[in-house]
Amino acid sequence: MLCLQSLALEKTQQRSITIAKTDTYVFFVRGSRGIFSRMLTGQFPAYEKVLPTGHPCTIKLARVAFEEMVRRVKLMSDDQVHKVNLTLQGNSLELSTNSSQVGEAKDSLPIDYAQEPIQVSFNAGYVQEFLDATSDAESITIQLKDATSAVEFRLLTEQPANYRYVVMPLRS
Repeated sequence: MLCLQSLALEKTQQRSITIAKTDTYVFFVRGSRGIFSRMLTGQFPAYEKVLPTGHPCTIKLARVAFEEMVRRVKLMSDDQVHKVNLTLQGNSLELSTNSSQVGEAKDSLPIDYAQEPIQVSFNAGYVQEFLDATSDAESITIQLKDATSAVEFRLLTEQPANYRYVVMPLRS
């Protein structure tokens, strides 16, 4: 996805992107650069089974404040996995990471939370993609159940968003 975005944003005299496909590949070409990807065949997985249901915990956050926090903590995370721990405890949302090569980082935001503590680990890069794609939103929600269930991110708007961004947790 990032390669295609880079191709689309590249400054070049060629303004359009040519898209073509064969039975097994899809091609994107702009000027002298191109991207190709193999298309999957077969039955699409039953994704509904991994979509989270019955979130006992929904946290509302200012998108910009959370994005800045994710960016700061991600800087100190492992370069490959970008593992970050999200902890909800006593009216605080804390992001933390610990890398033997880089160091550690902790940052927190005050939230309205009075339930049992929850900690879940995830790849901060995936959350950053959601935040980058929702740059025009003021607020978001994080819906979660426990440390092993998928975490759902949504825009907080007057009109319900017609998509869900689901991040699977990493093992602690």
